[in-house]
Amino acid sequence: MKKLNVYVVDDDVFYLKSIILGLNPEYSDTVEFKYFFNANELLKKLNNEEDSADYVLLDYNLEISDRFNGMELIKEIKKINSNVEIIVVSAQNNNQIILSTVKNGASSYIQKSPDILNSIRNVLNKAIINAKQQKKIEPAILLFLFLITLSIFMIFFFGIMT
Repeated sequence: MKKLNVYVVDDDVFYLKSIILGLNPEYSDTVEFKYFFNANELLKKLNNEEDSADYVLLDYNLEISDRFNGMELIKEIKKINSNVEIIVVSAQNNNQIILSTVKNGASSYIQKSPDILNSIRNVLNKAIINAKQQKKIEPAILLFLFLITLSIFMIFFFGIMT
């Protein structure tokens, strides 16, 4: 299975280190983490990356440039890659912000808490399961297409022979 690309964006060095120490060893075979301290670094990478992010863990209150607030950054990420799953991570427990982030393209919202690593693990485990299921579906589709092609060939070939 191809590793999932997960981009973690936060300006809090302590938080980033806890993610690195808490998740890297556990997911080293299945997830490739890349870390960014600001929106500009992230956007530059997203614009130049051939093998782009599957998931972005985004701090909503990221100290970002004058160009973006958290909501605008979600929209900008989706413009660059509409397939990326954005998980907003924030200490805020404001229902209006939570609903707005999801409405504007975020897949989910995780509140920063002492249990944040387990919340992120839940998201990653679901993503890994989905990726494995997708991997199983692809060979089945290829086999189905091969059988259809073979059937058409046989009908055509044996139709000409008679």
